[in-house]
Amino acid sequence: MHPDEIEDLLFEAARRYHHLVGGAHPEGVPTSLRLDVEEIAYFDGHVDVARYDYLELGERITAGLLGAPNAVRFLRGEVEPSWRPQGLRRVVLTDQRLLVLDHGRWVSYRHPSVAEFLPEPVDFVVTLVLHDLQPLRLSGPELASLAVVYASLLYQAEELPRLPGFARFDPDTT
Repeated sequence: MHPDEIEDLLFEAARRYHHLVGGAHPEGVPTSLRLDVEEIAYFDGHVDVARYDYLELGERITAGLLGAPNAVRFLRGEVEPSWRPQGLRRVVLTDQRLLVLDHGRWVSYRHPSVAEFLPEPVDFVVTLVLHDLQPLRLSGPELASLAVVYASLLYQAEELPRLPGFARFDPDTT
């Protein structure tokens, strides 16, 4: 991405941040996805998705049969979990949940399932630590603004400046 494009995306995220910290509500967007009654979509686009996990069982077996070194180490208990890229996925953020289209089916992450929200808008990344589920990482050019809107759905407006990832957007902390 060109540096000017990066600055434009960060400027838009900062504009949204100040709008939402000021007590405004995010703006809804149209979506073709059927939502619950009175559910509002705030983002509908494509982002890169990764999960923090071990090798998938099928990959373990296949790689183990082929003698792949990492799979052999995994089967011996020597491999640590890591971020496993899932690829570009359609994502819809609503006032109630985050929906991720994964291999033709929608996976729903309700906002109360988010145990920890780790925005890195300057790096265009958001990491979600979820209750009882694998952590999820979203990345891509839309993520600076998406992080701001998502945070506004999880936290009160006065809490947003306390999130470390938004320090760049807050003139009192820069």
